[in-house]
Amino acid sequence: MIISCEHKTDIKEGVEMKTYFKLLSHVIQVARHVVEKAIDTQLYVYYKYLMRKRRETILSPFREEKSAIYHCVSRCVDRDFKFGDEEREVFVQMMRRYEKFCGVQVLSYCVMSNHFHILVKVPPECARDIQEAQILERMRGVYSQVFVKDVERKFKKYRTNHATKAARLMREKFTDRMADLSEFMKMLKWRFSCWFNKRHGRVGTLWESRFTSVLVQDGVAARTMAAYIDLNPVRAGMVSDPKDYRWCGYAEAVAGGELAQAGIDELMGSYAESNHGWDGGL
Repeated sequence: MIISCEHKTDIKEGVEMKTYFKLLSHVIQVARHVVEKAIDTQLYVYYKYLMRKRRETILSPFREEKSAIYHCVSRCVDRDFKFGDEEREVFVQMMRRYEKFCGVQVLSYCVMSNHFHILVKVPPECARDIQEAQILERMRGVYSQVFVKDVERKFKKYRTNHATKAARLMREKFTDRMADLSEFMKMLKWRFSCWFNKRHGRVGTLWESRFTSVLVQDGVAARTMAAYIDLNPVRAGMVSDPKDYRWCGYAEAVAGGELAQAGIDELMGSYAESNHGWDGGL
C-alpha cells in the first residue's frame, strides 16, 4: 500500500491532535484536582476554626463582652429512669459546686428521673481575669485539699522566683475552664457519672448524648423558660405545685436557698424587689 505525502501529513496531524487532546484532558484533570483540593483545604481550615471556637461563642458572638443565658438539657442513656432521691440530691450538690468553680450562675433547674434542665447565665470571657486567691477558693469546692495546697505552693514558688510565664500558664490551666458553658456541663456530667457508676457498680456511659443548649434572650423569654423548667414535675404528674418538688430551683428558693433565690431574682429583676422579696410565691 502506497501512502501519499498528503495522507502522511493528515496522519501526523491526527496523531498530534490526539496527543494534544490527551494532554489537554490530563491538564484539566490536574486543574480540577487542584481546585477541589483547594476547596477542601479551605473547608477544612474553616472547620478547624469552628472547632477552636467555643460552642457558646458561635451561638452568641458577643461572648467576650456580654453575658449569655442558655437552656441546657441532657438525658440518661436509653432514657431509663435512673435517678432516685439520692441521685437527684447528689446531682444538685455537684451542680452548685461546679457553678461556683466555673463562675456561672444557675438561674433555674429541674432534675427529673431520667433527664435534667438547667437555665444558666454564663458571664463574659473577661470574667476569667481573677486573682490567684479567687482561683484557689473556687478550687476548694471541686478538688481535694491536698491538690489545692499543692497548687497554692506552686503559685507561691513562681512568685518567689519571678517565674511570670509559669504562673500565667498555671492560672490559665484553671481559668480557661471558667466562664465557659461547655466546661461547666462537661465537668458536671463527668463527675456525676463517676459517682453514679461507682455507687451502682456499673460501667459505661450514663448519658444519651453530649447535651443540647439553646440561647435564651434575657427578660420575658428567660422568665418563661424558667417557668417551663420548674413546671416539669407538675406536667409529669409528680406534684401539683413546683414548691413541693425538692429538686427544682423554685422549690429550693421557697425553702430559703440563697443561690436559688439569687437566680430567680436575677430573672425577675426589679419585679422581685417591687414584690418585697421572697414570701413563698411570685
